[in-house]
Amino acid sequence: MHALTSQRFSLPQRALASAGLGLALLAGLAVSTSAHAQAGNPLPRCKASENAFYLLRYAEGNPGTNTLVKVGVSGTGAGLTATQTTVWTGQSPGTVAAGMRPQDGYIYGVRALSADTSDAPATWQQDYRAFQVVRYGDAGAQNLGVIDASAFATTGTPAHSIFDPSPNPNFNAADIDPVTGYLVVGMLRVGAYGRSGGTVQQMQTLLHIDVTTTPPKLVKVTNLSAPILLNSSGDFAIDATGTYAYGISYRSPVRSGFSITTPAASYYWRADLNSGAVTQTVASLPVSNNVSDLLFLPKAGDQPYGGAAQLADGTFAFFANQTPLGVAGGSFTEGRLLNVDASGTVLGYAAIAPGSNSADATRCLTEQIDPVPSVGFWGLVLMSLGLGAFAWRRQRSRG
Repeated sequence: MHALTSQRFSLPQRALASAGLGLALLAGLAVSTSAHAQAGNPLPRCKASENAFYLLRYAEGNPGTNTLVKVGVSGTGAGLTATQTTVWTGQSPGTVAAGMRPQDGYIYGVRALSADTSDAPATWQQDYRAFQVVRYGDAGAQNLGVIDASAFATTGTPAHSIFDPSPNPNFNAADIDPVTGYLVVGMLRVGAYGRSGGTVQQMQTLLHIDVTTTPPKLVKVTNLSAPILLNSSGDFAIDATGTYAYGISYRSPVRSGFSITTPAASYYWRADLNSGAVTQTVASLPVSNNVSDLLFLPKAGDQPYGGAAQLADGTFAFFANQTPLGVAGGSFTEGRLLNVDASGTVLGYAAIAPGSNSADATRCLTEQIDPVPSVGFWGLVLMSLGLGAFAWRRQRSRG
């Protein structure tokens, strides 16, 4: 793993180039509305003044379902406020790894599984449901089928496909590359990476999936230069130029009874989507030093964040789906919302209710304002001549 430093998180604020936005609009117009019938129309866009993101709360069950909520972020410090507007509830299949696609205005995600047994195969070795892509629109969810990874050779001992099923294969980190339109998913692997040898997750591979083909197709694999620890949960947000993915990784605290012998630790990370180069820096997020504080005075660094989204003002929102003590079996009745700026400075940290079994977040695309066409000099001349002729004809008709 790359050496960690105490440098601050540098997140450049970027905007889509007008040419790229134009291509995105053309691509969106080319999409067949009949093909999206189950998902409905594209999701509502947000006003820039709302500073909002989309939150997908996941409820475990048979089947697992999502509730989609638009969350507007305002205020600072303990006064951070989340204004929530529910778009729909109870939609299945659910996801905890998704992103909103500028090219067509839909959210795309990889299916999440929990207690889903109604459509389960006879054995887990035949279970490819966790590799299905789901499209979400204003009417709900549409399953687009299992990802085609046939272009990639089998690997491993014994040899296996990159999408061979395994127990607990859920993906929980993803976003849309706004330039290519690909769904970029972090592939997690479980191992003994914890401080005390505990089993946690790490991510060292990004999968780029073309969601416009039938079925969706794996078109690129980016191997990261260093593994990223995602203990319990994690997510990332891709910048508007499609250059980097940004996130917060997390190491859980080491506890002994009601004491914390080693506090939790968080790290800002950035991954180059092309080269896979990873930069990780220590996050200066405050943490609790005892279990009592976890319960009554939680701090921003006390839990992993399962949702990440870039806001219209260039800052980032991170969502934790439960109270900090919930990581060790606490409450799901509320979660936590963290807002950080481009340097990694905490702007606000507050409770947000309700929490959920799991969750994911993604950008809410801002409303598009059609430009007023420019008529130019000769346009003004022709307009003047037309108005003059109209006035002349009107005068003659009166005479």
